Amino acid sequence: MAGVIQQLWIDGHVHVYPSYDWRVAVRSLAGNVARFSQGAGVCLGWLAEGAGYSFFREVRQAPERFRDGTLSIVPSGDPGALVILEEGKVLAYLVAGRQLITAERLEVLAIGVDGAWPDGEPLEKVLQNVRAAGGVPVLSWSPGKWFFRRGDVVRARIDSDPPGAFLLGDTALRPRGWGCPALLARGRKRGFKVMGGSDPLPLAGEEKRIGSCGVAVRAEFDPEQPAESVRRILRYGNVFFTPYGERLCPVDFFRKWIANWKRKAGQSRG
Repeated sequence: MAGVIQQLWIDGHVHVYPSYDWRVAVRSLAGNVARFSQGAGVCLGWLAEGAGYSFFREVRQAPERFRDGTLSIVPSGDPGALVILEEGKVLAYLVAGRQLITAERLEVLAIGVDGAWPDGEPLEKVLQNVRAAGGVPVLSWSPGKWFFRRGDVVRARIDSDPPGAFLLGDTALRPRGWGCPALLARGRKRGFKVMGGSDPLPLAGEEKRIGSCGVAVRAEFDPEQPAESVRRILRYGNVFFTPYGERLCPVDFFRKWIANWKRKAGQSRG
């Protein structure tokens, strides 16, 4: 089936952690997007999976474990994507992707690819490797990580690389009232597209936020090749990303951020 121009609703930063209820996660993706799309268009979640766990691989290897009544996740004919079905109807697509930590301790999302990707390599090499593998690299903003020396590294890439070499990433973890970071604004001015995403944390109930933040894109989409359709987005010079959704309120942000910091501290002591 050939691709046709459609309205795509993309949560560009999705985690499905082992602690999540996968049923809640995938229904939230479709349900939260539907609040903004009013049921029109195609719902996509771009996975951003860190080292040590791959929800995408689990589904590909044992899809029978991800069936519950009328709800199921099945491998797509495209090896880079999964299809979420309910009562035989397509709710959404999940596209493979990894979250990589560079030598500079910056986050890069490798969208449209899976497999073992090492952390700790320089940013420039990571961006090159993701593109060489056919993926879409996203240099993702995160609270506190684009300041000082790391900010200088991000600025250098924005100033030296051509728009289209990578996307910039914004997330719902930038709470309401926190203005657009200067480097995101700088990237937009230079022509870089900014991808939004929910970026849920590995805390109880966070899977309910999946799909609540992202971008709307009018672009060519082939349901037989969801991952390849995503990869083509970078090649469209005239495609616009329109932000949709909601970011955390400041109180929720600080509460969740502290809880996640305590979780990490507890793991390091253990």
